[in-house]
Amino acid sequence: MTSLHNPFSNRHEGVMTFIWGVTLIALLTYVSGDYYSKGISLLISISFFGYHLLRWSDQVGIQSNFANKSKETISINQLQRIVSEKNTLFCGQAFEWSDKERQLYKLAHKEFGNKIKEGALLHGLGHEKSFLLPEKFNNNHILIAGTTGAGKTRFIELLLAQKALSKPEEAIIILDPKGDHDLCERVHRLAGDRFIKVDMLDAEHSIALNLVSDYVISSEVSTRICALLPQSESAQSFTSVSWRAIDAVVKGFEVIGKKPTLKEILIALTTGKDQLAEQAVWQTIRATFPNEGDKLASTCQGKVGPMKVLNLFHEYQKLVGLEKVDDRLQKLMTIYSLDSVYLDKMTAALFPILNRLTEAPLNTLLSPDDSYRGERYNMKQVIQKAKVLYINLNCLLDQQVGQAVGALCLASLASAAGSLQNHQDTDARINVFIDEASMLSNDVLINLLNKGRSCGFQLVVATQTFSDFEAATGTKAKASEILANTNIKVFLRCLDADTQRFATEALPKTEVIDVTTSHSNRVASDQDSINSISSTAFHNQEVSLVEAAMLGRLPDMHYFMCLPDRVMKGRIPFIENTDNGDN
Repeated sequence: MTSLHNPFSNRHEGVMTFIWGVTLIALLTYVSGDYYSKGISLLISISFFGYHLLRWSDQVGIQSNFANKSKETISINQLQRIVSEKNTLFCGQAFEWSDKERQLYKLAHKEFGNKIKEGALLHGLGHEKSFLLPEKFNNNHILIAGTTGAGKTRFIELLLAQKALSKPEEAIIILDPKGDHDLCERVHRLAGDRFIKVDMLDAEHSIALNLVSDYVISSEVSTRICALLPQSESAQSFTSVSWRAIDAVVKGFEVIGKKPTLKEILIALTTGKDQLAEQAVWQTIRATFPNEGDKLASTCQGKVGPMKVLNLFHEYQKLVGLEKVDDRLQKLMTIYSLDSVYLDKMTAALFPILNRLTEAPLNTLLSPDDSYRGERYNMKQVIQKAKVLYINLNCLLDQQVGQAVGALCLASLASAAGSLQNHQDTDARINVFIDEASMLSNDVLINLLNKGRSCGFQLVVATQTFSDFEAATGTKAKASEILANTNIKVFLRCLDADTQRFATEALPKTEVIDVTTSHSNRVASDQDSINSISSTAFHNQEVSLVEAAMLGRLPDMHYFMCLPDRVMKGRIPFIENTDNGDN
């Protein structure tokens, strides 16, 4: 704990400085006497004058900082100069927040109350300067928490702009549940030719993004899609059959040399079952026994549908031997041979969400067919080509579909992370920005936060409240895991009590001494006197460097940043829309 004098209550410091200054001048000008006594008087006067001058200048300096801080702006040119000179991130104007500032705030708030705007009061306690995130923290995951309008999106934009301007070799993926059109336009201006987007409200200018083709092992596709289903205990048997069915379909597409889209998977589970199974069997026969095709075709004369396909498969088994049957084909045919009524019943939960994800315009954006002539990517290609991809999840219009697309995006990113790690491609850097991240909170996001850094991922996630994470994940433990895996935490204005509590627990502590004084009077036994007893007790206790009430009083664009080795109090600048000018 730092001992600190109160620079606000000693309002006579200026007067005392003036008195001792006049005294000093008088001693030097008018007072005569022997050298020794005059020297002693001068020394005392100089000491008191210097003491009060220092305290007065300290008081004036702090109080002059309380002039209301206007909103800062920064141009693209200025930002580009900053990031080109330093290999780090600019986070606005800031100063280090320590126990000294905490004490000053309590004293100033008590002294001035509502006479000074809260933003000026908080930010006026230190001498701000441009704050560059220490380079050693450049790749740490970042959590940004703040209520609506506090500045979360603007902070994301500030960090995102610097990545786009200074790291052309790094991929950037923005998952935007709100669909902020202005943010999309600003990112487009910053990224230039690297910019691509997926936006169901602007399909004409969007690329196609296949979110199930960039797998390492086929079972990933089943896991991605089944994660969209209800996860209750009673639904586990249905989910298990659905998982096996999707896995069999994907393996069937592998046999015919193709990676499917969501729409092709849906068709293969419904009206296209016979076609996929027959194609897979014929492909395997022709690859294994090129001269047996005509002979096997004759055995299927007069047979159609499932009977034809199953007959072909049995003939193939006879030719190759049961122990040498292609495992992928075997799994496809195992599912295919199930009773269709039973299979449709067990996989019924799949169809509503798959139908929604393959309706126009998503059928083109997420499931491009061979006739599609626009740009098409999967997530791995986005990373390899270092694109800046903006995805409008549009959760405000259709939350279920938006969350499903977001979950598939995260799963695709996790697969890319696993692929990069397995191939030891440590040079790849992937920056992921998620606004309103609670809408996409699931086990995949937790896994990315937990293991993504080693694969070159940096995630910046923003939320309004801690409770949003808890509600989305279903448990406080999982919500805490999301928060614990972010090494840098930025708190803008937070009004939610649970979020304030989490913030104060996450921020460093300082020790304060609580002084309790008690007095009691007692009449003596002789009735002629009164005994007075006084006692003082001292108790040490830990408090957060930033109290909960401070978080609730932060103005827009003001923040506290908790780094592993310090706390910063700062302000975010607005990025000007224009690309030129230095204002």
